Amino acid sequence: YFPDTADFVETPTANV
Repeated sequence: YFPDTADFVETPTANV
């Protein structure tokens, strides 16, 4: 899990 909640809108896969 990456602390990229802000990027979750752009890259939801990064939050996985």
